[in-house]
Amino acid sequence: MIKSIYSHIVVLGTGKLAFYCGKLIRERCGQEIGMIAYKPEESSGLSRLCIKNGISYEEYEDKERLKNRLQAIEGKALIVSAFNTYIFPRSITENEKYTVINFHPALLPKHPGRNAEAWAIYEGDVLTGVTWHRVKTSIDTGDVLIQKGIRIDEDTTSLRLMIEQQKIGINSFEMIADDVLQGKEKGVPQDKTEAKVHYSYETPNEGILDERWDAKKISAFLRAMDYGRMHIVGIPKIKKNGVWHTWDSYTISKKNYVEINVKQEDYIIKRENCVIVLQGMKQLIENGEN
Repeated sequence: MIKSIYSHIVVLGTGKLAFYCGKLIRERCGQEIGMIAYKPEESSGLSRLCIKNGISYEEYEDKERLKNRLQAIEGKALIVSAFNTYIFPRSITENEKYTVINFHPALLPKHPGRNAEAWAIYEGDVLTGVTWHRVKTSIDTGDVLIQKGIRIDEDTTSLRLMIEQQKIGINSFEMIADDVLQGKEKGVPQDKTEAKVHYSYETPNEGILDERWDAKKISAFLRAMDYGRMHIVGIPKIKKNGVWHTWDSYTISKKNYVEINVKQEDYIIKRENCVIVLQGMKQLIENGEN
């Protein structure tokens, strides 16, 4: 067991990544941690995991209250941000008593900001990954502590990629945890290449499937928007006869015929050596829900 240089350790985030980071820290240094979730989704299950494992857990919906909570910490503090949407203010990032490290689901400096997994797929990247980095006031620009790559293939969806990134995020944090706890972590400055920051309100092509696209672009769009039952980047849509429609699921056949039973409510888009079927097409009402 190692000795941490920090008097307080906080993990701020959601889901299994945040939980396992907190659990690992406790195992490595024997120190109690505080788990904090900012605007948590009920489906993340973090509160249940913490209660089951005797880890302190708090939730905050208001960013000012959370800022006050963090600023009230006395002594040297480590904050581990893992799948966290809270943007740290200058009073935290520029205060020497705090060390803040963050998990990002991309190979920075590419795709800073939100929903990087979707943007990597939509923009046709063949390689993405995860980055643990120091936090600065500007978004996702801090020194890199560790990066691990993941290949994107023709079947990769945002949901599958996010799950894989979570697994690799845990493994890569394990590799740097001891150095972080002892203040020995070594960071590498990011490439100065300017990269567009993706914001939470942004969606690939505003969530619209453009039938003029080729098969490769349609596939990238469908897979980027695909978080299973979750609509993290919104509900995808297509305009038919002046009316917006969405769909329940889709099939991409890399042949010039379809190997499923096409129903009346399905919509078929044909390309050379490729058929895309939007299954269960239905009209959208004005607020974007069917």
